[in-house]
Amino acid sequence: MKKLIKNTPILILWLLCILSAFEIAHSQNVKFLTPYAIGENIQTENNNYQVVPNGIVRNQASFDNGNSNIIWRSNIGEYEVFIQSPPMRSEYDDSSKEKYFLIYDTDKEKAAIFTGNIIVELNGNANADEIAMDHQLELAHNFTAINQSFFLIPSINVLSIKLEALLSDNRVKNAYPEIIENFRRAQ
Repeated sequence: MKKLIKNTPILILWLLCILSAFEIAHSQNVKFLTPYAIGENIQTENNNYQVVPNGIVRNQASFDNGNSNIIWRSNIGEYEVFIQSPPMRSEYDDSSKEKYFLIYDTDKEKAAIFTGNIIVELNGNANADEIAMDHQLELAHNFTAINQSFFLIPSINVLSIKLEALLSDNRVKNAYPEIIENFRRAQ
């Protein structure tokens, strides 16, 4: 009995860790999003996502509980995501965090977030400003020390076209959409 009492704090901590891990995994596994994932297709090397056009992504601190058009909502890591009934979300809703999009991988039945950025690995001393200008993209971040840049696309509808154009540019080593798949839980 003494041994059980002595180990109780460890058991409680262990159970909390297991429950937290389960909650994180469960919060992203949202099969019911399938009928809402009807927007643009976003393909990566390992995943195939569909945009949830009615999906909104916000920082949890900015969420408004007064919206009666909400069909579903959930916390995913530090984000509050929800689906609202019509009206459909505009391409870039200014209330959305950094123009983020709720996306859904139908094969893995997992929610994720597309940030609206394309991550580009540059060849040699390629100039990110010139690439942005040539491809009509907005340079969001440029990390010259590691030859990597983040470009904001003007519209979700041109993502595949912009990716294809960047990948065919000899100044670009690789390009792919910035997708947040694994979410950190707010403490």
